Amino acid sequence: MRDSTNITRTYMKYALAALIGLFWAFGTEYSNAQRFEWVYGGDRCDEDGQFRVIPVTGGCGQNGDCAGGYIAVGTSFSVSDDCETSDVYVVRFDNCGRAYWEKTYDISGANLDDVGYSIIEVDREDGFILTGYTTSDAGDLDAFLMEIDCMGVPQWTATYGNSDGSEVGRDLIEAQTGNADLDIRPGDIVVAGRTDVSGTLDGYLFRARRAGGALVWDATYDTDDAVLEWFNSLTEAASSGIQGTTTGDIVAVGGRDPDRIQGYIVRVSGDNGSITTGATSAQNVAEYGIDAYDDEFFSVIELQNPAETGSNLGFPNVVVAGYGTTVDAAGSVGIDNFVVKLEDGDPCTPMTQRMIGDGGGSIVDRARTIRELPAALGQNSQYDLIMTGVTDYQGNDDAYLLSLNPNLTPSGNVTQTYGGDQVDEGWSTYPVYRDNIGHLDGFVVCGLTQSDLAGANDPQDMYLIRTDTRGSSGCEQSYRVRYVDAEPYSCIGEVIGRIDVYSERNTEDIDRDWGDEVCACQTPKLNPLPGEEFSGSLTEIAILPNPASNGELLTLTLKATVSRSVTLTATNSLGEKILSKNLSVSEGKNELTIKTAGWPSGVYHITIQDGEYNTTTHMVITD
Repeated sequence: MRDSTNITRTYMKYALAALIGLFWAFGTEYSNAQRFEWVYGGDRCDEDGQFRVIPVTGGCGQNGDCAGGYIAVGTSFSVSDDCETSDVYVVRFDNCGRAYWEKTYDISGANLDDVGYSIIEVDREDGFILTGYTTSDAGDLDAFLMEIDCMGVPQWTATYGNSDGSEVGRDLIEAQTGNADLDIRPGDIVVAGRTDVSGTLDGYLFRARRAGGALVWDATYDTDDAVLEWFNSLTEAASSGIQGTTTGDIVAVGGRDPDRIQGYIVRVSGDNGSITTGATSAQNVAEYGIDAYDDEFFSVIELQNPAETGSNLGFPNVVVAGYGTTVDAAGSVGIDNFVVKLEDGDPCTPMTQRMIGDGGGSIVDRARTIRELPAALGQNSQYDLIMTGVTDYQGNDDAYLLSLNPNLTPSGNVTQTYGGDQVDEGWSTYPVYRDNIGHLDGFVVCGLTQSDLAGANDPQDMYLIRTDTRGSSGCEQSYRVRYVDAEPYSCIGEVIGRIDVYSERNTEDIDRDWGDEVCACQTPKLNPLPGEEFSGSLTEIAILPNPASNGELLTLTLKATVSRSVTLTATNSLGEKILSKNLSVSEGKNELTIKTAGWPSGVYHITIQDGEYNTTTHMVITD
């Protein structure tokens, strides 16, 4: 292991209390969660953290030798002397970013390229399943599934594809639904990726058994023989519609390249990968973007927010994220984060399309992963979204975290970038909870760094970041964005083919020791839960009524242990400041009246700064 090097950067201290109204639970939480940054990889060659990092919360998270923490998958070129061939790279971290274990996996067994893209923790057993691709002796690529136990030991490996083409697995899920009549089982693994078996690149989906990886079905998706298509991510549309039925559909997203790349969305049956359109179906195929420029999707989620259901079928809405091209009124062209909300999860029924960045300016922003926050505690509103990717907002490529409201506008709660003076990218993020009842504790981000954060002349490493609920790692910088609406999309036809080939493989695993801490782990005291007292001068903060009607007077109650001056600000969901006051708070109970006349309906952030803490309360104005 290399000597650890702490990189000193701006440190911002946040403390946070949140009151969520409108059917949301009342609770208080400071933003003083575990925070750190680590890099992992050999000294001479490239490593990365594509495509996923997850908290370990299942059976492996209860293992006494390595409880809790995180696990990430990527790729390492340090396994070869000349840095020309790669192995799958998996690291299991503790809660401070230190490695419980890290391993590389040679799936081909012939020192040929193996690449890891995504990993999940298996729901009902102790272990993980990952996907990517491996190189065959003939030189073509095969998608793979591999199960490892809690300590990273391979349990089984299976490959998918044939000698007529190359197949890649980019993302995977464990299905929650099934169809007993067709022997389609909950717990099956579904993978999205790409294949060139037809002679051009096509989208590729397959479903396999949880134990052993036996192929259930596979399908290729080709809109046009002359057009390239591929999938980067998928989700299961598992929730019920107005008929009370559970679809079990699969929604896959990626790119389609008729001339320039377009965002590509496909919704298919989870039973066999087929597409059946009609009045009671959300299955469809669509592309998004401006024909003359590039657009691509990298992440998709089905929303759990009860308010986010379509008016046509009653199915949950779906959100897709990636990057797109923005052209402003002056004709300037820029690359921005591209987020789309699909009504009923139907690719051909967009509700909202937003470009989030600098709106056609020179800054490049590309989203890689988006998640929903079901928790209603901390400063993050219930059902807000959190997104990571890469931006050159600070002058060079950095990883970022950005929070969005459910309407896909920036919420202003989390707006941070991470990295050094070279290329740093966020590829995956996940909310971290401090208990099993949904108290949000922060976020974990994984990606890659070329900024030599731990030592000179190290070309690229896996980059692991743990933040508090405000996105602070202790070494972050600011990220400010605006948004514009987007419109272009079209429904397109699809031709579905089959490959139907899989085989079992043996995998060699090798232990590694490559981690370096680059932003020291800060271990705070346990955050206060609802009903516990604040630390600091303000011991109680409440606002009533909440929600309030437009024009209604609000009463803000503050209890303080000492007299001091505070600043009160109110901002709307766009981050625009609508109120700012300097106040003197006395020891004991203080009440302040706030006038809301002229405030439009929506969510507002009431912030109290007392010189030591920033304390934020959310409240809602209704018509």
